[in-house]
Formats: sequence, structure tokens, C-alpha cells
Amino acid sequence: MYVICNILCKVYFTFINRIVILHFMNMVDIGRTVKEKRGLLNLSQAKLASLSQVSRITINALENAQLKEIGVTKLLSIMKSLDMTFDFKHNSEPHKVLIQMTNSANVSYKDLLTPTVFKNALVKAAMPKKYIGNMMYFFDEAPESMVNKTIQAVATLKKMEPLTIKNNAKKIAQEIKSPRSMWYDNK
Repeated sequence: MYVICNILCKVYFTFINRIVILHFMNMVDIGRTVKEKRGLLNLSQAKLASLSQVSRITINALENAQLKEIGVTKLLSIMKSLDMTFDFKHNSEPHKVLIQMTNSANVSYKDLLTPTVFKNALVKAAMPKKYIGNMMYFFDEAPESMVNKTIQAVATLKKMEPLTIKNNAKKIAQEIKSPRSMWYDNK
């Protein structure tokens, strides 16, 4: 049986007409959303249970944050009965990307590079000497997909063009003589 959530997972419902966008949130929020939609449709728990072929006890436990997990089949049945559908949205919030990058860059270093310092270095095309070791991870070792996500995240947060941030990163990489070829192409 597939389990869509447990108490630690996060799934987020956002109503857009009949579509539910899943972000990350917890079972409490899922239950609250089901209860809210059930109320809007003027359905009792018993009626929703009957429509979705799920026990009223399950509906009650879900709505009252007493359910630690729910199977996909049950949740889909409840959603269908509430005339809702899923739309899975990839969640790559820019600040989380920066946190992930700096956490990776900080492995084995005493001085911890913060997302703000890292972001400002890429915006200003100037790498603080104190963090040169940390930032070498970004320029020399980080997967190219993560480098691109980070550039996009900084551009989004600072409301700048990604190409500007990428060019700033190239400038720093070339100054520190990064061996990585991606910093020397003309893209």
C-alpha cells in the first residue's frame, strides 16, 4: 500500500477552482482542508464517508488530526468525492536551494557560509576571502544542475536576470582559476 503522508511529511492544498495543488505540509493541514471543503459542500462526515467508500471514523480522524498517515487510494477517493483533483507542484523555493547549497559548501569548514553572504557574493561578483574554501565547492564540485538552480534562486530572490548572476559567477570562477570548463564557455 502506498502512503502519501505521515506525520512528518508535508503536503499543502491550495484551492484553485477544483484543482488542489500539493506543496509540502502536514496531516493536520490535510485534515483541515478536507473539513473546509466538506463544509463548503454542506456534506456530513457520514455522507462523505459513504461517497468516498471510506469509514466515517477515518474521515473524523483525518479532520481532527488523529490520523498519522493515509493511503493514496483512500485520499484520492475522498478528494474525488469532494470534487477535487491533485496537481503536484515541484517545490524548489529559492531560499531552500540556497540553504542546500551553503550546507553542502560548509562541510569540513569552521567558518560557516550563510545563504545571505553567498547570495551577495554572486550578486556583487565578489567572493569574500574568508569563505573562499566554502565557495570553491560551488565553483568546482557542485553538480551543474544544482549550480543552475542556485543561479536561478539568487536571480529570483534579488529580482535580477539569471544571465547576470551566471556572468558574475563566471567572473569569480575565472578569477579563482576554477578548473571547471562550464565557467569558460560562452553560454
